[in-house]
Amino acid sequence: MKISKLIIYLFCGIISLIGCHKRAIPPENDQIFAPAELKLISEDQSLVAVWQPVHFEEISGYKIFYGKTSRVYSDTILVHGSKSYLEIKNLEQNQGYYCAIASVDRNGFESELSPEAFSYTYFTFENFSQSVGPLDTLMWHYDVGYQSFTNNGHVTPTKVELNGGIMMRSFGQYRKIAPADNFVLSGEFKLGVPNMGGAGLQIRSAKANPNNYFKGYLVYLFWNRNHWYLHVEKNQPDFYAQSTPHPIQLPEILPDEWVKLSVKYFNGVIIAEVIRLWDYSELGRIKVSITGNSRRPGLQDRYCGFFTAQYGRNAILVDNFGISHFLPENQSTSFID
Repeated sequence: MKISKLIIYLFCGIISLIGCHKRAIPPENDQIFAPAELKLISEDQSLVAVWQPVHFEEISGYKIFYGKTSRVYSDTILVHGSKSYLEIKNLEQNQGYYCAIASVDRNGFESELSPEAFSYTYFTFENFSQSVGPLDTLMWHYDVGYQSFTNNGHVTPTKVELNGGIMMRSFGQYRKIAPADNFVLSGEFKLGVPNMGGAGLQIRSAKANPNNYFKGYLVYLFWNRNHWYLHVEKNQPDFYAQSTPHPIQLPEILPDEWVKLSVKYFNGVIIAEVIRLWDYSELGRIKVSITGNSRRPGLQDRYCGFFTAQYGRNAILVDNFGISHFLPENQSTSFID
């Protein structure tokens, strides 16, 4: 009898020790589900994890697992409550990170891990460190006659007259940089009270004639008197032409909201995406393959930039213009999708 009890105690002790190195999983008859649609949004030295919350009254929060190697997570963050996003801070620049998430119930039990998400942090990031005054012409390039000024770190367009009316315009502000084969370009915009106009991002070749056309890509938000739309333009090499997928109508964007517009290029595919910054919800997304004469930036391409153009007295503000360029290995769809 004593031997039997000893064996039982030893067996329980072994099970307990094994359990110390595993996440607590609830019994099958009380299974909780992992959050769905996990994705990572690139920032300077951080990534924002966004997921679909689990609607179950026993859920007390979520546990985020992340690291530099797939399915090998060096760090975790516990998120309390019903939050559906979290910024993971103090990461390395130009570094790829893998992430998964689990639901946690009131007893501390965790669900299985979600499908894995992957993204890179930015390699370079320009947050307009000039507090006031015109953008530095040694770093920024723009068409003659149009200058942008900074105020409290935001880029504010210049007022110009056009056809007897006031136009707020900031056009062709470029960073002199050659993107790598795979890159992310992004900017944050406060669109304000719209009248007519838009804001966007572009990649432009140094060989292009600025008076007639540019070579590269143009992704922008445009107001058509009723709604904001997301557009993508793939431009021909010898003339300015729109060979655009059907624009996407966006949900309402309030005048005081900031949105983030990003362009991802990865192995022949371009994805344009716009998200709200207060909750990181996706407002619109367009995915296109590079075909025909439209092309990706090459070594001869020199400029990445932003623009805003709006009739009326309202000014579209720009902030946190970012460029991430890298050459990820063995990453096919996880980054671009």
